[in-house]
Amino acid sequence: MDHATGAMGSLLPKLGELLKEEYKLQRSIKDDVKHLKRELESMHAALRKVGDVPREQLDELVKLWANEVRELSYRIEDIIDKFLVHVEGPEPEDKPHMLKQVMKKMGGLFTKFMKRRSIGDEIKSIKVSVQEAADRRDRYRVHEVVTNLVVTTTVDPHLLALYKDQKELVGIDDSLNELTKMMSDGGGDASKQLKILSIFGFGGLGKTTLAKQCMISLKRGLIIVLLFRYLIVIDDIWDKNTWEHVKTTLVCNNCGSRIITTTRILEVSTMASEVYKLQSLSLDLSKDLFHRRLSCAAIEWPNHLPAEVYTSIGFGHEENEYVDNTRKILLFSYYDLPCHLKTCLLYLSIYPEDHVIEKDSLIWKWVAEGFIHEEPGAGLFEIGERYFNELVNKSMIMPIEESYYPDMEMDVGIITWCRVHDMMLDMICLLSKEENFVTILDCNEQYTNSHCNARRLAVQDIARSLNAMCNAKMLPSLSCFEVLHILGLEGPYDSHNRNLLEHVGKLVHLRHLKLASMGNCELPKEIGHLKFLLVNIISKLPASICRLSQLKCLNICETDIEVPCWIGDLTSLEELCLRKVEDQSNFVTELGKLTELRKLHIGKSLSIDGDRGRNSWAESLAKLVKIQVINICSVHEHRFFCHGEKAWERCILHPQLRVLRMSYQEPGLVARINPRLLPDLSNLELLVYSPDLEVFGSFRELISLELDMCSALHHDTMGGAGAFPKLRVFKTDATLGSFQEGDMPALESLEFNAVAECNDVNISFGFDFASLGNLPLTSESLYMPLPWTTRRLRKP
Repeated sequence: MDHATGAMGSLLPKLGELLKEEYKLQRSIKDDVKHLKRELESMHAALRKVGDVPREQLDELVKLWANEVRELSYRIEDIIDKFLVHVEGPEPEDKPHMLKQVMKKMGGLFTKFMKRRSIGDEIKSIKVSVQEAADRRDRYRVHEVVTNLVVTTTVDPHLLALYKDQKELVGIDDSLNELTKMMSDGGGDASKQLKILSIFGFGGLGKTTLAKQCMISLKRGLIIVLLFRYLIVIDDIWDKNTWEHVKTTLVCNNCGSRIITTTRILEVSTMASEVYKLQSLSLDLSKDLFHRRLSCAAIEWPNHLPAEVYTSIGFGHEENEYVDNTRKILLFSYYDLPCHLKTCLLYLSIYPEDHVIEKDSLIWKWVAEGFIHEEPGAGLFEIGERYFNELVNKSMIMPIEESYYPDMEMDVGIITWCRVHDMMLDMICLLSKEENFVTILDCNEQYTNSHCNARRLAVQDIARSLNAMCNAKMLPSLSCFEVLHILGLEGPYDSHNRNLLEHVGKLVHLRHLKLASMGNCELPKEIGHLKFLLVNIISKLPASICRLSQLKCLNICETDIEVPCWIGDLTSLEELCLRKVEDQSNFVTELGKLTELRKLHIGKSLSIDGDRGRNSWAESLAKLVKIQVINICSVHEHRFFCHGEKAWERCILHPQLRVLRMSYQEPGLVARINPRLLPDLSNLELLVYSPDLEVFGSFRELISLELDMCSALHHDTMGGAGAFPKLRVFKTDATLGSFQEGDMPALESLEFNAVAECNDVNISFGFDFASLGNLPLTSESLYMPLPWTTRRLRKP
C-alpha cells in the first residue's frame, strides 16, 4: 500500500470480497459495489501519479483533490471493516448450553440482516461521494496537470558546497587526509592503474564538499610525468545502470588517472574499486559547527545561550537557507524511493526522536498495516526484510548491529535494530503530518474522543494503529478503536492498568499485538477470537491462543511462562521466541509441526531428556524446511543410555540456514556443519572438539564465528589462503597459531587465549604476536591476567 493512495491498496481487494456469495448482498448493492470498484481503480491510478510528484510542485487544486480522495478511501475501508466485524463476528465459546446457543444464533442472524441493510445504505451514500470526486478529477484535469507538470527550476543545494572555502569547513581534515592517501597509495605499475573511489554516506553529510577538497589536494600533487592523467569527480550517483554506462566511457590509459564518485546508495558505492564511508561529525565537532552557524565564525563556548536553543533544532517553519537546503537534499532521497518504500519510511514517524527501533517488530507492523503483499516464493516477513534492507542501502535509516559483547563493543554482523537520523525523522514527521498519515500525541497533549478518528495514533513519551510508548494510565479505552489493526504498548514496567486490555478480545481485525514492560497487563481469554492476529508479543499466555490459526509470531522470551503443550497447534508460526524449555516439556516433539518456522530463539536454555528426547529434537529440526535462524543460548542434555545410531547422523540442517548459535555437546552435530550443506551460513556459534579451522574457513558468507572449545586446544591453521573472506568477528577460548598475510582480510574483532610461560628471564607465549600485523583492519590492545593472556583486537 502506498501512503499517497490512502487505503486504496487494501480497499480494492475488500470490495472484491463483498461480491462473494457468502455475504449475501442484494443484487442492486452488488452492482453499486462493482461501480465503486471501477471508479476507485481509476482514482488509484491518478493518486499514484500524484504521489510521484514533490508536494510543493503540485497545483493546489490537485492537492485538495488528492487529500479528499485519500480521506474518502479511509472512510470507505472503515465502513467495510465494521461490516465484516459484525457479519463474521467472534467465534462462539466452546460447547455453550443448547438453548443459549439457539437464541444467540437467532439474535446473530437478525443483527447480520440489519447490518446488510445498513451497508446497502452506506454504499449508496459512498457512491454519491465517489461520483462527486470523479467529477472534480475531470474538472481539475488531474491526469493532464500531473503528466504535463513543468518542474520549477531551482539551484541544486549541492552546487553551493563547491564554493565553500576550506576555512569554513569543520571536521574535514582527517577525512581529507585518509581519502588523499587512499587515492595515492600504490607504487610502480599499481600507481598508474585507473582507480575509482566512491564516497558513500547519508544525504547532507558533506560528500560533495569532501570530494571537491580531495580533488584540489590531488591536483596539487600532479607532476609533469603524469601529463596525461585525468582527475574526474562524478557527484551524486543514484542508479547502478547509469553508473555502468558512464564507466564504459572512461579510458583506462595507465597514466595514474583517478575518479571520485559520491553516492548515498550503498549498492552504487560498491561498484567502485574502493569505498570511503563518510561518518557523522563527532559531538565536539558538531558543537563547533553549531556555534559557527550561530555566529558566522568560530567562537568560544558561550554559557549564556538558553537551553531551548539546543532542544529546538529542526526544520521548523521559519525561513532559513541552511534548513531549506538540507530539506531539499533529504527530499531528493525521499522522492527517489518507490511508492512502497515511501509508505514504510513514513511509518517510522510513530517513533520518538532517538528511539532505537527493533527491526523484526517494525517489519511485523508493516505486515499488519498491509504495506506488504505476498509474492511467489517469498513470505511476508522476507519481503519486509528486503524493504528494510533497501532503506538501509539508500541511507534512509541507520542500521544497528547486535552487540553480543557490550564491554568489547563486538558486533556480530546481524542488524537487529535501527535508528532514524534526527534530520530525517524531522522530514518524515512533516510529510506524515501533511499527508495525515500518522497522528502523534506527545506528553503535552491531551487525548480526546476526536483522536479516535486518527488513522494511526502514536502516543509518545510520556485509529487503525495505536502505538503507545507511555504510562498505561495515559491510554484511552480500547473500545474507542473498533477496527484497530495494530496495538503496540511499550510503557514503563511499573505502569499499571489492569483494565487496559479489557476490550482487546473485541478487536476482531487486530493483526499485531505487542505488550512490552507494561507491568500487570493480562490478556483475557477472548484473545482466542482474534482470528486475523498475525503477531503476538506478550507477557501472559491464556490457553485460548491455541485457536489463533493465523498467528505468525509468538514472542514470550522476556517472561518465565512455561512453553504450552499445544504449541504445535500454531502451525502458521514463522517466528518463535521463548525464554527456556524444561526437560519435562513436549516441546521437542511439538516443534516438528511448525513447518513454516523461519526463526527459533531460546534466550536461556533448552533441556532434552534422554535418548528419546534427543532423537525427537533432531527429527523436529529436520522438519523445519524453512528455518533460517536457530539461536539457542544453551542446550542441556540428560543422557542415560545411547542405543543404536546417533540422532545427528540422520539429521538434516536445511541450506537456507543463515544463523546457527547453539552450545550443544553433541559431536555429531559438527559433521553437519559444512559449506556444501549450508552455503548461506553467516553467523555461527558452536561447541567444537577439533582444533582444525579449515572447514570453517570455507564458508564464503561467514561474518561472525565463535568456537567454544572443550579444552584449550591449539588451532594449527587459520584455514589457508582465501579462507574466511568475509569474517568480521572471531572469538575462541583456544590458543591460536599465527596469522599469515591474507588471513581473514575483513576481520575487525578478535578474541582468543594464549598460554603464558614464565621463567627467571622472561615470559613467552604460544602465539606469534607479530603476525597480528597481517590483519589489516584491526588495532591492537592487550590484557594479560597471568597465567593466561587474552588477546582482544577491535575495529579502530
